[in-house]
Amino acid sequence: MLKQILLSGLAAVFLMMGAGSAAADCMPMPDAFLSTAWIFSTDATIFASPAGSGPLLSQAQGPNGATVDARIWVQVLDPMGNPMVGFDPTDIWIESSSGSVYSCLPAHPSTPTDINGITSFDVALNWGGYHDPDLGDQLIIKICNQYLMIPNLPLRVVTSDLNGDGDVDLSDVISFASFFLSGLYHPSIDYYHDGTINLSDLVRFSSSTNQLCPPGF
Repeated sequence: MLKQILLSGLAAVFLMMGAGSAAADCMPMPDAFLSTAWIFSTDATIFASPAGSGPLLSQAQGPNGATVDARIWVQVLDPMGNPMVGFDPTDIWIESSSGSVYSCLPAHPSTPTDINGITSFDVALNWGGYHDPDLGDQLIIKICNQYLMIPNLPLRVVTSDLNGDGDVDLSDVISFASFFLSGLYHPSIDYYHDGTINLSDLVRFSSSTNQLCPPGF
């Protein structure tokens, strides 16, 4: 019994040490309920690949293939609702709730927060798999390992790594060929968000075959 108490106490100490270290990196701690994120576009698709060779979020595709700005804007506020100016962008990142998405590298905003506590993600995503808000997938914004309490963001992520394993290989070629030759519409390979699967999608897929996650990931 004494041994169990001692082990429990040691575990609690280690947890407190870890929490203290995480909090120290983000002091003062942003407020996950008051901080927020948004996209101005209401319907956007971005193409991604494990190597990050796709376009920036500001060059996403809207309906009918038109270029739209799908930058993800974030405002970081403290518990009093005050803007956190100059907040480190490496403490802010994007995740997907989709189990099919593989993220090779964390995506961070391009700059620290401004005088209003605002910054934006304008990056090419190093992702594989498929993220679709119409299927219930949720884009997750995390600040200092806290989830922001925000509505779902209307951004679809399509990739050449169709099975989400971190590289674009023969299995992805087979999957793409199956979809492409079926004559059916598959939104996961509609890389230009124009409502059709055609030669332009084939060209975009082919341009990123044999791509891998960056070394070390």
